Amino acid sequence: MTDDDTAARIEFLNWQDAQLETIFTQIETAYPTLLLRIDDIIDTAHAIRLLATLGTLETAISTATDIWTDEQVKLALAHTEGALDELRAQFALDVALDP
Repeated sequence: MTDDDTAARIEFLNWQDAQLETIFTQIETAYPTLLLRIDDIIDTAHAIRLLATLGTLETAISTATDIWTDEQVKLALAHTEGALDELRAQFALDVALDP
């Protein structure tokens, strides 16, 4: 492995770490909204009817979790696709076909 290969590998790993950090931060930032939504679902259930509505409550929480997860995956995918497009553009400019 040449010095250029090692440098390129390190640059890619740094880029990859930055992307993962961005996605992690996105999920970490959005997670409290999921917890608030679950709290809202539980708060709207009347204490007396809680046992009777337990199945409905579980379904509502599951649905809220699924929606949140889908949103986070879509955001992470969009971010990753954009970052990859930028990376491709950067490499396209750096590669010279002439000797």
